[in-house]
Order: sequence, then C-alpha cells, then structure tokens
Amino acid sequence: MRRQGGGSIINICSTSGLVAFENNFSYVASKWAVRGMTKAAALELARDGIRVNAVCPGETDTPLIRADPTVSPPTGLPFGRWARAEEIASAVVFLASDESSYMTGSDVVVDGAYTAG
Repeated sequence: MRRQGGGSIINICSTSGLVAFENNFSYVASKWAVRGMTKAAALELARDGIRVNAVCPGETDTPLIRADPTVSPPTGLPFGRWARAEEIASAVVFLASDESSYMTGSDVVVDGAYTAG
C-alpha cells in the first residue's frame, strides 16, 4: 500500500467492541483491542495515505447464527430484526471507496441503533 501511494484497511469489529456483554470476557476484550489497533494504525499510517477504519456490526442474520440453538430471535432491537449481511457489506464497500477518502480511525457502527440507547 505504501508503494502504491495509499489504500484502505478495514477491520471487522463488533458491537462487543463498544459495549460489554456478560460471560463473554475474551470476545469483548478482543473486540476492544481491534478498535484500539485500528485507531493506532490510523495515526501511524495516515502519512502514507493509508486509511484504517473498523466496521462494528450488530447481530447479523447469517446461516451460522440461524444454526446456533443457543441464539434466540432478536428482541428489543429498534428495527425488530437482525442486520442483513448485505447491510454490513455496504459499509465495508463505502470504506473501501474514495467516498470515504477523509475517514480514518473511525468506528462505523451498523447495529440498527442497538448501542444508541
């Protein structure tokens, strides 16, 4: 990326990097670490034209989630549903594009307002 004059690194985090969840110590700690790494790398790489951002999705409707018998259908979410994978992908595409050329060190939260309250 340095040789080509820049680029975009997009880390996938989670809402667990924004709020804590009981009984998920290791997962929560790792997601907070992803956010910290994103911000530190953004500062270090900006002079090279490299942007570094994190996407923090909320619970997302995927085959893996649907196959997990311990996961309950969404309740209490403002939109009343999980995110669709395409909605998370759209945020990633935006960060990869020139449309986000002045964004770096940012957390892009795609959680349907779950963490807003």
